[in-house]
Amino acid sequence: MLFQIIFVCILLSYTSAQAPLTKQYKFETYFKANWFDAYLFCRDHGMQLATINTPEEHEAIARNLPKTNTYPVEYDDYWLSGTDLAKEGYYKWFSTGKAMSYVAWELTPNQDPYSATVDDVEDCVFFHGVGQRWLSTNCTTLNYFICETV
Repeated sequence: MLFQIIFVCILLSYTSAQAPLTKQYKFETYFKANWFDAYLFCRDHGMQLATINTPEEHEAIARNLPKTNTYPVEYDDYWLSGTDLAKEGYYKWFSTGKAMSYVAWELTPNQDPYSATVDDVEDCVFFHGVGQRWLSTNCTTLNYFICETV
């Protein structure tokens, strides 16, 4: 299997109570996958589907998002590990099991204006490349994805 690394971003996060934490991100742009396959791909490569816990992590991803198209829509969408599959409306990071302590929704979850109907099938979170915010959609949608070090 080809494993193409487009860009690896090292982000140092500092808190007063902890030593520096380092995350490495891999932006997978070789192929698109549904949310479940993206999760499995990351795990199979010793990583996990990305979580974003701080504004600094969000900014690092937004700043380093690969351009995959040409103008005017240069950026694609990328799966994150957020989901409300366990309980509708309660989003958690599937990779860690933790509630989202930081959020950057483009719209209220499950209110995607591009969807024909707004219902409970928008369970998986993606980083909207154009708006550089988060949206939720059907988990079977094909998107690029972001893995992070465990």
